[in-house]
Amino acid sequence: MVNTGLLDEVMRLDESDRLEVRDAIEASVADDYLTMELAALLATRVADDDAADHNSYITLEDDEREVRARCLGS
Repeated sequence: MVNTGLLDEVMRLDESDRLEVRDAIEASVADDYLTMELAALLATRVADDDAADHNSYITLEDDEREVRARCLGS
């Protein structure tokens, strides 16, 4: 169970500070097999996802439907 007082304090932090807390927590529980290279790759992917425009995504089903329509139309 999460300590609600601690969670309230963390949620009062700005976004940048909350991300630092998240990274510190992840680092404290990460397995030893996480190499520096893998950690850097994961950090890059998290940053890319944070910056992505998730409203522009389509579902896999919609994509499959569009591909089928193009294939049947040609």
